[in-house]
Amino acid sequence: MNVFKRWILLITEILHATFATLKTTSVPDMDEETTKLLCSIAGNLKPDLLNMIFLCGEDLVDREKENIKTVIQLFTILEQKLLIKAADLSYLKELLFHIRKLDILQNQLNTTEEDMIKYFSSGNSKISSYKKLLFTLSEKIDSLCFEDVKYILKLRTPTHDKANMLELFSGMEKSGNLSERNLECLKSAFETIKRIDLCDIVENFKKEYQESQNELPSKYEKMSLEEPGQECPKTKITPQQEYGQMPLEVYELKCNPHGKCVIINNYNFKQARSLNRELADRGETDSDTETIKNVFNSRNYNTEEHNNLTGDDMLKIMKQYAEENHNDKDSFVCFILSCGGLEVTYGTDGCRVPIKNLTKCINNKHCKSLMGKPKIFFILLCRADVSQTTVCEARISSTEDETRSENGSLPVHSDFLTVYATMEDLVSTNNAKSGCGYIQELCAALNDSQFYDTPLQTIITNVHRKICVPDFNMKSELRKVLILPPPTQSNQLPE
Repeated sequence: MNVFKRWILLITEILHATFATLKTTSVPDMDEETTKLLCSIAGNLKPDLLNMIFLCGEDLVDREKENIKTVIQLFTILEQKLLIKAADLSYLKELLFHIRKLDILQNQLNTTEEDMIKYFSSGNSKISSYKKLLFTLSEKIDSLCFEDVKYILKLRTPTHDKANMLELFSGMEKSGNLSERNLECLKSAFETIKRIDLCDIVENFKKEYQESQNELPSKYEKMSLEEPGQECPKTKITPQQEYGQMPLEVYELKCNPHGKCVIINNYNFKQARSLNRELADRGETDSDTETIKNVFNSRNYNTEEHNNLTGDDMLKIMKQYAEENHNDKDSFVCFILSCGGLEVTYGTDGCRVPIKNLTKCINNKHCKSLMGKPKIFFILLCRADVSQTTVCEARISSTEDETRSENGSLPVHSDFLTVYATMEDLVSTNNAKSGCGYIQELCAALNDSQFYDTPLQTIITNVHRKICVPDFNMKSELRKVLILPPPTQSNQLPE
């Protein structure tokens, strides 16, 4: 009995010492600069919160997942778990990469898509391959496929009628119908609806997973035979394995023609000045528009130019394109050359038009025939700020800000790439050199054969570094890699 009591006392002392150590050991404070950076990033990720929580997988317990309501709360928990640290933001970068927030990676974390590919190819990965697999599958499943899978599996989604595929996956996991080792039920459902592409993705993952399990015994055997301190060689992991057991998906641009390339070119602001809105003319812009036409005509786009539009007319034109049938097209390109400022442009009457009102016109809610297809906007503006001008608002229903489109398969605002470039020195009437230089450099890069297989975002980033536009921003809502089609042989431009 005395021995037993001594053991109890000893264990109690150990526990007291352990808890005392835990109380004095706190998570390192995040420095002020990193905290501000994380707050700024969080502000742009509200629609992606559930996706990030899903990708975190077992790094979050169920209670934490249920209680997280904001991106800041998610970041705070990841900080407490030392998954996000001032000296190491790789976990956050992985999350951003997999939800395809490449613009945030590039603009706020100074990390390119190529940097992430190198990172993964070196065997680095903190996000579960299994969770990445499910996330990849969810991105490929449209609303009809979702309803079919739900019906075949005889499952009810855990939330409302507009619940997405990730919520269905979570429900299957909780009911024991889905796990890293149990994918047969899901694969069978895909086979029933004849989605062989999804079956192949699941099968590839199963093979890779089995190979990794088979390697474990040999690794442990090697460890037992090695000298102390000797490291086992790392298993090589391909980027394809880390991206969800498949190569990065690229938008398919195979239609002929591919779609419209619209140029809105405002250069004469005489009407604005007649209304006491002081906007200077932009000068001659023929060389800019002709260069754009040549580049995109050679790629089998139908280019259409609209000159000197008022604010209302700019919105009307975009609504007209939204009402067209783009089912036999695979993309949409729009250049806006005008005066303006941060995410705002001007009509020739001096009317302020928020860029978001123009892009809203062709989002997944208002232009269903472009759903899932890349929509590229180049906004090239000369700096202007006219006080007390009328703001032209697109007449769009109040449900516009819903997170997902009506069928629940994609966000309302997806597959957009918007490039902003605003230059101070284009205000004067006779100075169009910088604007012309930027467009000429962009089009020259697009026409360079060595960049035909290069993602468009990489090309744009390189052009920006070369031209050094003072106010530049690139906002990506793309879900796949975007590579523009090369010029056709018959229309190819001289380099």
